[in-house]
Amino acid sequence: MLYPPRELTGLKRHPLELVFVLDCSGSMSGAPLRHAKAAIERALQLLQPGDSFQLINFSMSSSQLGEAPLEATEENVQRGLAHLRSLRSGGGTMMIEGVKAALDFPHDPRGCGSFVS
Repeated sequence: MLYPPRELTGLKRHPLELVFVLDCSGSMSGAPLRHAKAAIERALQLLQPGDSFQLINFSMSSSQLGEAPLEATEENVQRGLAHLRSLRSGGGTMMIEGVKAALDFPHDPRGCGSFVS
């Protein structure tokens, strides 16, 4: 585990583009989906102005929150949280659908760094 030096704690970070890919197949039923959703919820709540995000879910097929990354405004974060909380498990696991969806949508044009979880 790495910890940044204390003197870096005051530096402002660059905006991030976060892409969450959530397995909602039947094998994620119960605690696994609950824990994954809790991690994404925490990350959404920690977004800062200038950040953007996308939420992709998959089982037999994939779907996503929007056509493009959403700016991390309070309204969009609340929209993302509502969408996340509405997701349920079911169906088979076609992971390739989630991967393709994460790569095939237009990413944030501001050139933010990306993270796929």
